[in-house]
Amino acid sequence: MYTVIGIGVMANALLLLVHISLHITGQRPKPTDLPIGLLALIHLVILLIKGFIAADIFTPQGGRWDDLTCKFLIYLYRLMREFSICATCLLSVLHAITLIPRSSCLAKFKHKSSHHNLCFLLFLWVFYSSFSSHLFISIAATPNLTSDNIMYVTESCSFIPMTFFLWHSLSTLITFREASLIGIMTLSDGYMVALLCRHKRQPSVSTALARLQYHPQN
Repeated sequence: MYTVIGIGVMANALLLLVHISLHITGQRPKPTDLPIGLLALIHLVILLIKGFIAADIFTPQGGRWDDLTCKFLIYLYRLMREFSICATCLLSVLHAITLIPRSSCLAKFKHKSSHHNLCFLLFLWVFYSSFSSHLFISIAATPNLTSDNIMYVTESCSFIPMTFFLWHSLSTLITFREASLIGIMTLSDGYMVALLCRHKRQPSVSTALARLQYHPQN
C-alpha cells in the first residue's frame, strides 16, 4: 500500500515539476497544460491524504482522530477526488476543441485563455462539490460504544446513519451530478472520434479524385 502511494507521489511530483519548469522558462503554454498540471497537483494531494487514511486503517494503535480531524481529512479527500474528475472533464473538452476545424462555429473557443479555462474548471468544481456538503454532518469520530448501524470509514472515523428520505435525495442528486459530467466527457470523446474518422477518410477521397484526373474515363 505504502509502496504504491510512494511511487504515485514521486511520479506526480515529477510531472508537476516539469510543468512548473515550463512555466518558469517562459515557454508558451498549451491549453491542456493547465488541467494536466492541476491533475498532477491534485493526485499528489490525494495520495498524501491516502497515506494518512491508510495509517489510521492499518495502525489503529497510533491513537484515534478527533471529530474535526475526521471531517477535515475525509472531506478534503472527497473534494480532491471531485476536483480530479472536473479537471479530467475539462481536459477532455480541451482535446475536443483543439480538433475543431476553423470553419466550425465552435472554432472561437480555441482562442480562450487559460484564465477562461480556470474559471470553467472552478465552476465545474463548485457545481460538483456542492453535493458533498453533507459529509460535514455525516462524518464523525467513531464512538467508543459499538453499534450495528455505524458504517466505518477508518478506525477513527465513521458515517452517521441518515434517514431514508435524506439518503434517497442525496443519491438522486449525486446520480444527476455524475450523469452530467459523464455526459460532457462522452460528447467530447464522441466528437473527437467523429472528427478523426472523417479526417481519416479524407485522404482516400483525395486519392480517388487524383486517380480520376490521371485516368479519365473514355
